[in-house]
Amino acid sequence: MIMVRNPKISIIVPVYKVEKFLSECVSSILTQSFRDFELVLVDDGSPDECPQMCDKYSLNDPRVVTFHKKNGGLSSARNFGLDHAKGRYIMFVDSDDLLAEDALERLYNEIITTNADVVLGRIIRFDAKSGKSRPYTHLEDYKEMSGKQTLEMLLKGNPLNISVCGGMYKREVWDEVRMPVGYVCEDWYIMPDIYLQKDIAVVFLPMLVYLYRDNAQSTMSGMYRHCNSQVIDVAERVIQTIKQIDNELYYKTLWSNIKRVWKYVGIIYSQKRRKDELDFLSKVRIFIKSYWTDLINADKMNTEERLGVWAFCFCEPICRLLYMLKYSKTD
Repeated sequence: MIMVRNPKISIIVPVYKVEKFLSECVSSILTQSFRDFELVLVDDGSPDECPQMCDKYSLNDPRVVTFHKKNGGLSSARNFGLDHAKGRYIMFVDSDDLLAEDALERLYNEIITTNADVVLGRIIRFDAKSGKSRPYTHLEDYKEMSGKQTLEMLLKGNPLNISVCGGMYKREVWDEVRMPVGYVCEDWYIMPDIYLQKDIAVVFLPMLVYLYRDNAQSTMSGMYRHCNSQVIDVAERVIQTIKQIDNELYYKTLWSNIKRVWKYVGIIYSQKRRKDELDFLSKVRIFIKSYWTDLINADKMNTEERLGVWAFCFCEPICRLLYMLKYSKTD
């Protein structure tokens, strides 16, 4: 097989049980106006037709490199791709998502011009069935940022989306960073490792570069159906990593990190799943209470959040009542 030597960009695509979406994803990459890249398809032991599809793409286009490995999950597949990537710059695309038209050219030109370590672009969420889309990033203007500023925005989750997709990275950014195998919320887990590296420079380019598919079969959709206590472990790890490096950023982002766990409490109560998730709720309560004093001192919760979190931690019957009142109109 003819392989691309020294490509400028390596695009890593983990592949598992996505035969319905894979062709559209690969096509969105191979039809890019910028062509000096390798597409690294990592078949993560997919039990459907994906392995054969990946092999066919490799045969038909020398830019496509396919690897087959035993199933190990998304993080394992991304790490495998990183270990085998040859490009000067790295991108990640999930196999049910799409690259926007000319995304590679726009991101590459920006990272070359500015010499930034990371260039992020706009992301939208789309529903293929309805044809509807909505913003997934809300930062609208061109912006040059430090790693610390970027991390704060990512953790707050409104201006920027926390996924490693939708951006281009210098290869060196990933020299000492790998995804945590066996964990949920892997992108969140590694954000401090990426953006608290010394002197890292980030650019946000207000151009659409990535289309995130709303997929009911995704890992995060599964998290909403049954909460995994690993999300607490990830939050703890991120909070402690930031605290050890930057105490000011710790207080600025403490509620943002805890809120990523707290949202599951709201899902459980609103869907009346409390009795099925008592163990998870108990672990969340212990976790939040351990940071309660710092949360109050940080003063980042609004009044409704402060009341809800206090009730959940210290007077759970009131918390139940608050949620009953909040959602009684929808019953």
